[in-house]
Amino acid sequence: MTVDFMIPGAMKCGTTTLAELLSKHPQICFSSKKEPEFFSKNEDWKKELNSYHKLFPCKERILGEASTGYTKFPEGNLEIWNDIYDYNSEMKFIYLVRNPFQRCVSQYMHMLRRGYLKSDFSTALRSNQSLINNGRYAFQIAPYIERFGAEQVMVIKFEELISNQFDVLVRISKFLNIDSNEFQSQTLFHENDSLQENKSAWKRSPLLRNISFLKTLVPKGMIPALKGMVQNTNRIESPELSYSDKVILKRFYEEDIKQLQNLTGEDFSTWRI
Repeated sequence: MTVDFMIPGAMKCGTTTLAELLSKHPQICFSSKKEPEFFSKNEDWKKELNSYHKLFPCKERILGEASTGYTKFPEGNLEIWNDIYDYNSEMKFIYLVRNPFQRCVSQYMHMLRRGYLKSDFSTALRSNQSLINNGRYAFQIAPYIERFGAEQVMVIKFEELISNQFDVLVRISKFLNIDSNEFQSQTLFHENDSLQENKSAWKRSPLLRNISFLKTLVPKGMIPALKGMVQNTNRIESPELSYSDKVILKRFYEEDIKQLQNLTGEDFSTWRI
């Protein structure tokens, strides 16, 4: 038994959405845990293979998983592509990419809302290298292409997944050798981060979490208004990038974009800060 394909990232580029879409295909079995991070967190992964394989309940299908930690170098396992090659030299990879400037801001907002960061964007950019490194797509995916071969690595634009969902799924079907007709009835569900956070903010509120108790205190008609108050309180606006912030991001990303174009033959010239 071996896992057949992985969606290794990039973070905040639609990996969850794509995993959900592919999991509905009858020929595909995804891991029960969305991001196992097996090869990024286990130093002696060979001893833990049984626990990893137990995450896949339908072993007769094509097995896949999505762990963005596999493309967060130099965090975690510094030999991750070699370990995955030792596990399955025929592994296929679907790597999602997005305008790196937008992705960087999206990750910052993600970490800020969850309490992983408490500083402003400029401070975070200079103290948390993952904000930059996770968007250096050529830097992250080149070792996989070198180790496994370009024919086993598919790079997909996040923008295309959103705007041309079915076309992307057809391309993936050919890549994985599965029947694309099974995707005919699929519809893409994608909520922006702020909408998701507003919903979760309601659930996290210690004052309003217990709805049944709340009903004993206020009239029923006031519940929606109070909901909105909590959501607005937890709303966080996207940061305004300073000139120096833009200079730093351009310094890292402009050359990486060129390298990504050379690696994939795709045009990413529309990506601008």
